[in-house]
Amino acid sequence: MIRISTPILILLVSPAVFSAPPPAVTTCSTCSECSSLVASGAWDIVRLDTDLVDVGGSCITIFGVSTVVFDCDGHVIDGDDINIDPEYGVYIYGGSFEITVRNCYVSDFSAGIQLWNASNCSVEDNFVVSNGVGIAAGFLTGTSFSSNISTENFTGLHLLDSANNNSFDFLESCGNSGADVSDEGASGNSGACTRCGTPGNWNGSPAGDPMCRFGCDHLFSNGFEFQTECWSWSTWVGDASP
Repeated sequence: MIRISTPILILLVSPAVFSAPPPAVTTCSTCSECSSLVASGAWDIVRLDTDLVDVGGSCITIFGVSTVVFDCDGHVIDGDDINIDPEYGVYIYGGSFEITVRNCYVSDFSAGIQLWNASNCSVEDNFVVSNGVGIAAGFLTGTSFSSNISTENFTGLHLLDSANNNSFDFLESCGNSGADVSDEGASGNSGACTRCGTPGNWNGSPAGDPMCRFGCDHLFSNGFEFQTECWSWSTWVGDASP
């Protein structure tokens, strides 16, 4: 019997190298255009490309949306300074989650940035000034507020009792005429390197974890860039003031 040996061809295929696609980015130049692009679900990042001045009514409204970044890129969102409530510079509400708002200068609204019925969002590197309330939150959980300045408002930060289990890091709420912080009984919130008019624990913050660690009269060696000084500490809770 003659055996015919069939050669077996072994192909060595290098595994394909897959990389994540770059984020889909677009720009906008009006309140309505920005709000529509954020709501479309077609973009990862919606970036404001101009100042919006003397806006009548609310400007950026984000309703029932998930996983998108609205980036002011340092631009201004300015209201018309007419005392009609409610008017919001940026309003996230209606079951929205994983929304990021960053790099905004918001002024002259009844509330500069308001989150209502939202979760797991991020509010970072914003400057809110000359509003009724700088930052307001209700029915909010799992949200990170990082490196925001709230000043010259009536109330710097307003938390309803339904704003629970959020973090406020590197927050400076100083120079607000009514209150730097108004807490109606929120619980489970935490914060690092926060600074406001009355340092101490806010209602419901974990024992020993002061939500407002420093008074506004505390001078950091680097001015507002006090993150470097804070990060140099080995611990936050119970650490002595530098």
